[in-house]
Amino acid sequence: MTQQTLMANADMRARLALEAGHMGSWVASLTRNTAAGDDAVCRIFGIPQSDAPRPISDFLEHVHIEDQFRLEEAIARSRDHGEEFRADFRVRHGDDWCWFAGRGRLTHSEDGEILLVGVNWDITARKAEEERLSILAKEMDHRVKNAYSVMLALVRLGSRSATSLTSFTDTLTAQLRAMADAHRMSTTAAQLEHQDSARLAQIVRMAVAPWLAANAERVVIDERATASLPLGQLSAFAMLTYELATNAAKYGALNCPDGHLVVTIDRMDDGIVLFRWDETADHELARQAREEQEIGSEAGFGTTLLNHCAATLKARLKRELRPSGLLLELRLPENAD
Repeated sequence: MTQQTLMANADMRARLALEAGHMGSWVASLTRNTAAGDDAVCRIFGIPQSDAPRPISDFLEHVHIEDQFRLEEAIARSRDHGEEFRADFRVRHGDDWCWFAGRGRLTHSEDGEILLVGVNWDITARKAEEERLSILAKEMDHRVKNAYSVMLALVRLGSRSATSLTSFTDTLTAQLRAMADAHRMSTTAAQLEHQDSARLAQIVRMAVAPWLAANAERVVIDERATASLPLGQLSAFAMLTYELATNAAKYGALNCPDGHLVVTIDRMDDGIVLFRWDETADHELARQAREEQEIGSEAGFGTTLLNHCAATLKARLKRELRPSGLLLELRLPENAD
């Protein structure tokens, strides 16, 4: 095969390459400020196909207003500095804005015209993936910051209340284990529901799962309205419910055969989500726990943790230690940031 044969088939090979890459080709005269594109480019910009050059503005007017200036700047850099043309932009297709990439190089015609020759292709799927990864990165940053904030609070609280290095280590270990369990619960709940949020009822079920399995009639989860939280808020809510369930198992309704727990999730008229934790237990351990909590309620780890979680959720917390058991109400905005 000779070089002449290769050159004779160059156009065919170029067309095959463009078709394989789902690309459209175009040429723009920066001297005349006109452009022409093949069928694929015309479909991208939603204009009638024609071999005749048309003003570049005919193409740009179909581009998202926020991207038009970026395209004009990229064209100007190619014309004035000989830079390679590189720009991503959006064009409306039906009800959606689709993303396209543009790449081109500067050349000159035989009569001295400044030409920009390039291609376009659809990158909507790539942009969606980039956006998803960006959201996940921001979410991870948010959750890590929250985790550090909680850990610092736990260390300070543990150092004040510990009577020895051993007791401090044991307390901090238990608290960090609770954090890990809360993180696991929130992550699993998000995977069970959908990618960016999870239902409150699902997290509550996971927190009280050991008691639901053995004595389902003693635990009632009354989901009167479906309520969800974004991933950034799940850890705080999971830690709150985990702390409530742990205390109920130690001192409250989940510790005695005749104890009952009713968890209600509802939505108020103003859109605020109401989370209600209502324990009923009347036995010696519960009375002893009430006495201990009443004495140290302001400084106790549980109270501090509950208040911290409520603040993270931007929620209003009301906690009442009744003779019949604990009643806690949390009023939170469903889409708190």
